Amino acid sequence: MDRTDTAEQLFDLIFLLRKRLVRHAAQHSKPEFSPMQMHVLFTLCERGCFTMSELAGEVLIAKQQLTPLVDRLVSAGLVLREPDQEDRRVVKIRLSPAGRDFLAAKRREAIGLFETRIACLDERDLERLSDALGPLQEVIRKLP
Repeated sequence: MDRTDTAEQLFDLIFLLRKRLVRHAAQHSKPEFSPMQMHVLFTLCERGCFTMSELAGEVLIAKQQLTPLVDRLVSAGLVLREPDQEDRRVVKIRLSPAGRDFLAAKRREAIGLFETRIACLDERDLERLSDALGPLQEVIRKLP
């Protein structure tokens, strides 16, 4: 299989996952925060802390667009702004303990919804899906 075929399959898989799982989960949860705010939260959870410039680069939006998103997350108590210990002019952004708890609850909620969606699968299909997901995650984690 060549790279183009693989890229097409990945594209189709993303669309299928969105259609069969993500959209269904989104319909069952009350959106407390925008998708971009959730992206910011998950990004902070993944790496720990960022400067505003680093975070803007990571989530691919301008720093001026990021500031109001982070302000709302700070107001909600999910994110903290802290001065850098080495350079007081630099402000670091990180998740608060409440932010970690919030994301853990969102994860549990999504997993519960996914469990409901896959409940229709028989043992054989469930095993095939499980066997495919491990190697798929392993390979995708190698991507930059």
